[in-house]
Amino acid sequence: MSKTPKLRFKEFSGDWEENELGNIVEISKGKYNPLKSEENYKCIELENLSQETGQLLGYFNSKEQQSIKNKFNKGQVLFGKLRPYLKKYWLADFEGVCSSEIWVLNGKSVSNNFIYRIIQTDKFNFISNISSGSKMPRADWNYMSEFPFFTPSIEEQEKIASLFSLIDDKISLQGEKLKMLKDYKKGMMQKIFSRELRFKYDDGRDYPEWEVTTIENIANLEKGFTPDTKNEKNWIGDIPWLSIADMKQGKYISDVSKHISCEALGNKKLVAKGTLIMSFKLTLGRLAIVNRDIMTNEAICHFYWKYKNINTEYMYYYLSTVNIESFGCRAAKGITLNNDSLNSIVVKIPSISEQNKIANALIMLDGKIEKEQEKLDSLNEYKKGLLQQMFV
Repeated sequence: MSKTPKLRFKEFSGDWEENELGNIVEISKGKYNPLKSEENYKCIELENLSQETGQLLGYFNSKEQQSIKNKFNKGQVLFGKLRPYLKKYWLADFEGVCSSEIWVLNGKSVSNNFIYRIIQTDKFNFISNISSGSKMPRADWNYMSEFPFFTPSIEEQEKIASLFSLIDDKISLQGEKLKMLKDYKKGMMQKIFSRELRFKYDDGRDYPEWEVTTIENIANLEKGFTPDTKNEKNWIGDIPWLSIADMKQGKYISDVSKHISCEALGNKKLVAKGTLIMSFKLTLGRLAIVNRDIMTNEAICHFYWKYKNINTEYMYYYLSTVNIESFGCRAAKGITLNNDSLNSIVVKIPSISEQNKIANALIMLDGKIEKEQEKLDSLNEYKKGLLQQMFV
C-alpha cells in the first residue's frame, strides 16, 4: 500500500506515518446535564447539521432539552454517528453542547482542522458505514478506531487544511449566491401571483384582470396505474414507468427507475411529452413536466387542458405556490386528494399573453439558478477529487 498521496505540495516528500485511527483521534467524553447545570449553551441536534456541506443550519437552547448532551469546544469536530451515510459534520466555531448521537472528535497527534478533512474522505465514509444496527445504524467506534490511517507532518497537515479551507470558503460563497437567487425567485413568484407585480402589453397597456376558477373548469385529469407486481413479465419492457420517488429530478422529468411491457400497458394512453403532472397521494403537490412519452403510477395525475389558452409552464409555476394540502382530506396514511378535491383547486388565469410573459421571466430565472447550481456542483466535485488524491 502506498504511504504517499497521489497529489502533494512539492516542498514535502517522504512517507506518511501509519497509525490506527484511535491513536490519532479521540472522542471527547465531556457531558452536560441540562437538569443539573445552571449554564445555558447553544445546543446542536442532528437536524442542525446539513448533509455533506459541513454547514450549521441552526441550534436549540440547551435549557429546553431534557437529555444529557455531549459538550464541545470551539475548534472541535462534530460527526453524526447515527445514520452515518448522511455525512453530517461540522467544525465548531463556538462552545456548546450536542446530541449524544453526535461524536465530538479531538486530535491526539493531528490537528482538528486535519481531522475535519479526514472525516470527509471516502475511506472514513466507508468505515463509518460498517455500523451496528439496521433500522437505525450507528457508526461503530470500536471497529473504526483500529482502522489504519496515514498522516503527514504538522506542517503538511496545516497546508492541506488551509487549501481546503479556501475551497470551502468558495463553496460557501457560491452556496450563498445560489440561495439569494432562489430567494429572489421565490419573492418574485409571490409578487407575481398575488398580482402585486403586473406585466403589461408591449405598448404599455394593462393586461385584463385574471380569471379565478378551478382545475375542473380548465383541465381534464387522468391518473396512471401500477401493473401487477407479481407478474415479472409486466416489468420487462421499454416503456418508462414513473413513480413519485422518480419525481426528484426537478422541473423536467425524463429518467425513470422502472420500465413496463407493452402487454402491461394494454390500451392505456401514454402521458405525452410536455404534459404537467402532479403527485397527489402521500407526497402531495410534487410537480413536473414530462420530457418524454411516459406512464406513471396511480398516485400521479396528468393535466390535459380543455382550452388552448393555458400555458403549461405558467401552470407549473402557479401550482408550485399553492398549498395543495389545504384541498385534501385526512386519511389513515396522511392527507390525500381524490378527484373532487383535485378538481376543486383554485387557480388564477391571466390572458395567454401575460401567462407567456410570466412563464418566460421565470424560465429565465431558472436558467440563471441552474448555471449557479452547476458552478456549485463543479466546486464540490473539484473538492471531492482533491480529497481522493491528497489523502492516503
